[in-house]
Order: sequence, then structure tokens, then C-alpha cells
Amino acid sequence: MIRQASPIEDIASNYVRLRKIGQNLTGLCPFHPEKTPSFSVHPAKQLFHCFGCGAGGDVFTFVARIERTGFLGAVRHLALRAGIRLDASAPDEAERTRRERERRERAAGAVAEADLTALAAARENLRLLLALKRNAQKRLAALNGGAKPRSANETESCWQALRIVGDELPSADAAYCIAAFAAPKERYGFGLHPEQRAAMVDAALEVGYVANERGYRFEVPA
Repeated sequence: MIRQASPIEDIASNYVRLRKIGQNLTGLCPFHPEKTPSFSVHPAKQLFHCFGCGAGGDVFTFVARIERTGFLGAVRHLALRAGIRLDASAPDEAERTRRERERRERAAGAVAEADLTALAAARENLRLLLALKRNAQKRLAALNGGAKPRSANETESCWQALRIVGDELPSADAAYCIAAFAAPKERYGFGLHPEQRAAMVDAALEVGYVANERGYRFEVPA
């Protein structure tokens, strides 16, 4: 009842001058100094998020942060504003809601950590392949210029290395692009909500590219 009586766009507009952009609202973040608006309110989802400091959550989270109180304090604040009288069971219900929200946040954090691990592995694989390609090309150039081979079959080994790179690099590059695109906002500006990542990666592998709602696009090598 309190949540329904407290649309986040109405609550946030009491603290932030918001401007409508598409389906969302944006303004200067009230939680950190900034000159370029990075604070976004999503009425359809009843959530807020700052792309600058990473703050985000629902209307209770917003009030708790802006009023410097806890979850129960935010519940009381919004109930008073809406003219809703809290009964004896309200604190228990609010506490259950708080615990459920914390559980979801922990699950999202675990997904984010897994994303970063996958990104690090993909990036390292890509780095090693590029290093192998550079080294093989450098040695072939030296050998063609008259340098003494380090071993009897060094020339063939260099060509074999380039063949390996040719086979492996496209998939490594695709893995890195997908992992980077699905990474959390703290690491990349085009991060996705954890619930969207698995579906986005599956779609990217199927159609050959990844793209966000603004049209930013990564081609996935064939």
C-alpha cells in the first residue's frame, strides 16, 4: 500500500529537478556532486539509478539515502506523507520486505562478480592470442630478413602459431565483447541489469551482435 501510494517519480521530484527523456526522467544526482545529469528515474519499473556514483534501488532505498535513515525510517516517512497509518504488523512486514530486497541484491552481486570473472578470463585469452600473433609476425619478419633461426623448425612453428591465432582469435574476441557488454555499470558504461545479461548473451550468439537500447553495437565475429 505504501509503495503504491509513493510513486518514485513523485518522491524523487521533491529533491531533484527532473526532466523527461523518453520513458524515463533524468536530473543531477542528489547523492554526489556533478554538473552533467547522470541520475535516472524509471517510472515503469519504479526504480532509480545514478550512472555516476552507482546509487540505485526503489523508492524506499531513495528515501532512506536522501533522509539518512534506515529502511523502517523510510517506511514511516512515506507512510506519513501518504497519510497511511501503520498498524502493529507493519514493522514486521517492512522487515520481511527489507530482507527480501537484500537477498535480491546479494544475488545480483554474485552475478556481477561472475560477470567480472568471465570478462577477466576472456580478456586474458584475447591478450595472449594477440601477443602470440605479434611475436610470430615479428620472428617471421626477422627470419625473412636473414636472422638465424633459434631452432631447426622455427619458421614452421611461427606459421603454425599464426594458424592457431587465425582459428581462435574470432571466438576469443567475441567472448570478450559479450562479456564486456554484460559487465556491471561500475566497469563499463553499457552495462546491463543482471537479469538481462543471460538473455542478451544468448541473443548475441544467435544473431551475431550485441546492442543496447541506445543502439551501441558489438559485432560478433563469425
